[in-house]
Amino acid sequence: MVQTVAASTNAALPLPLAEQRPLLMPRNGSVSAKREETANTWAHGFSQEASFRAAPTVGPDSHVKFLAIADMGQAEVDGSNEESEMIPALNTTRLMIAEADDKQLLIHNGDISYARGFSSQWDVYFDQVQPLVTKMPYMTTIGNHERNWPDSGDRFPAQYDSGGECGVPYERRLQMPRPAEDKPWYSFDFGPIHFLQYSTEHVFAKGSEQHAFVLNDLGSVNRSLTPWLVVGGHRPFYIDSTNNMEPDGDQPVARALREAFEEAFFKYQVDMTWHGHHHSYQRSCPMFKERCIPFNADGTAGGPVHLVIGHAGAGLCFNTLPQRPSFWDKVSVTHGYMRVEANGTDMHCEVIEDTDGSVMDAFTLHKPVGWRPRNVDRLEHWEKSMLGLAGTSGHNGSHTRNAALNNQSGAAEHSGAHHGWVHGVLHYIRRHRSNMLQQFLNPDPAA
Repeated sequence: MVQTVAASTNAALPLPLAEQRPLLMPRNGSVSAKREETANTWAHGFSQEASFRAAPTVGPDSHVKFLAIADMGQAEVDGSNEESEMIPALNTTRLMIAEADDKQLLIHNGDISYARGFSSQWDVYFDQVQPLVTKMPYMTTIGNHERNWPDSGDRFPAQYDSGGECGVPYERRLQMPRPAEDKPWYSFDFGPIHFLQYSTEHVFAKGSEQHAFVLNDLGSVNRSLTPWLVVGGHRPFYIDSTNNMEPDGDQPVARALREAFEEAFFKYQVDMTWHGHHHSYQRSCPMFKERCIPFNADGTAGGPVHLVIGHAGAGLCFNTLPQRPSFWDKVSVTHGYMRVEANGTDMHCEVIEDTDGSVMDAFTLHKPVGWRPRNVDRLEHWEKSMLGLAGTSGHNGSHTRNAALNNQSGAAEHSGAHHGWVHGVLHYIRRHRSNMLQQFLNPDPAA
């Protein structure tokens, strides 16, 4: 289905802040539809006519193509000096525009324009992405450079990253289907995918309003309609980074996110998480609790794959760890973006390097036709499998060693099932999970 839209594109006459709306929402104009032509038109001011594809039918039979980025920013095409400019963003944007005609969606997970209080740079940003976001829906999450300011209600009370914007320009210019003002978490279905977008800049700990929203959404996804489940936020869930400074360093926030959500993401069989903030590209193996998990017999991943896609334009982060954690399958400190193609059985991702358009990484997740989540307690199953993994660590890339260890642990459980010691160990693990697992999975090398 193709819809035709005439949208205001005059950057010199931006809408008043209070009147701004998402770029693809009809406003102050006429709307007409002819069902037999499957086309809508509307107009506002003196504007060119643009076209975009309507959202696909939700369900496993849909086939979708779209783009995903984080941390892009903007720069003047003539090289003019600005308070904040991300020159590589021009290349990333140019490459995405070149392939936009057959794409249906753009996901942008935080740090949008880096305007940081200079409203004219929001105008520069939208001039830059106009040929892209007038062709497809533009779905975003809030980042630290849109929201954080001391004592303004975000999770980081002493951070100045938004330049005083406090999320207001972001929410006026990019109105997502959030539950309320300054509660920028939401979800939506797109073809065979359910997207859950949350805020790492607001309180997300257990017991918070946002945490309850996330768990409720995860528990209500109809996987017969949307077999794929992708969670998006800004600050990374797992990260190869040396930044361990409290309270807003990469590692402390990642640990807090995992404390809040990792068990739920594993329980509800999230397929991938997409985050940014660290300006690099990173991809983990399918994993849980810092360990790679073998692929299942039906070809599905054993746990979520965690991506960092914060490499769209902002200055690159070279502070990766001297010894890379073994659960990372790919880390590249290079600018680029991700293209995704998905149907009910396969989700194929290609990560594009923006210097020459080459593919820097590619992978595919698979589900069999008619896949449904397994009706088992995945956490209990994982705890049992860990009984056979004591004293091992790491990931060999092919998952062969982990698969063999899983088989061994299954045999050990079976042989000891009539002696009661297995249940005693499981009870101990459950009681001491929060403190024990880190020591159990990451033994002190000096010990």
